[in-house]
Amino acid sequence: MTLTTQYLTATKFSISIPDDEDGSSYREIQSNITDWPHPAITRASADAPGRTQNVPYQGGRISYEPLSISLHIDSALNTYKLLHDWLLSDTQKDVTLTCYSGNGRPLSKIVYEGAFPEYLGQMSFQTTDQSETIIVLPVTFKYTKFTPK
Repeated sequence: MTLTTQYLTATKFSISIPDDEDGSSYREIQSNITDWPHPAITRASADAPGRTQNVPYQGGRISYEPLSISLHIDSALNTYKLLHDWLLSDTQKDVTLTCYSGNGRPLSKIVYEGAFPEYLGQMSFQTTDQSETIIVLPVTFKYTKFTPK
């Protein structure tokens, strides 16, 4: 029996953010994301004194690094307005990252539970840039935890 492994690719993913009760849709944010680096998770450790050396053991505290993404901003600032309004609200959402195979079949998901934006970065407007550069906005999210599914 031959075992074949499918590896994740960095370019085949989608994001799902639930719509608000007032009808605000996050589809525009989802389609404009250009970079989604999955954050790190760490667990504290401690050392117990041993006779000849200290013995490490797992601690209880788990830390999730913030999720920092980049996305394109549309000319009507709709994407920016949605994130701005979300940042000013007290709303938390479960955000789902779905990874796909080369033929478009969903392979796996990561759910970021209780996510909310905590930082909207700078948008740089420059009169000296003649190249029609698309503005990219850095955004940082906090969340309770993430769960691979």
